[in-house]
Amino acid sequence: MASRQVVVRIPPELEAELDRHVSETKRKRSDVLREALRSYLAKASAPVRAHAENVSHLIGSLETRRPALAERSRRYVLESLRRGR
Repeated sequence: MASRQVVVRIPPELEAELDRHVSETKRKRSDVLREALRSYLAKASAPVRAHAENVSHLIGSLETRRPALAERSRRYVLESLRRGR
């Protein structure tokens, strides 16, 4: 795989943090930066989910549709999440 060179300017404190990490992990700067960029781009392109979707597996029995003891409180929490509170 052919590689391309990219020039990026970073503040001195970020460079010091990068150098500390490189020293601790015994890795090359370029390897750390490539991995960080891949991770950032993967997260940035992930679909955005609503708050209720992020926690639905934690609230009662939403997936099974079986009644739960806390039916009303579960409904309240879901409505609050949908409203953004």
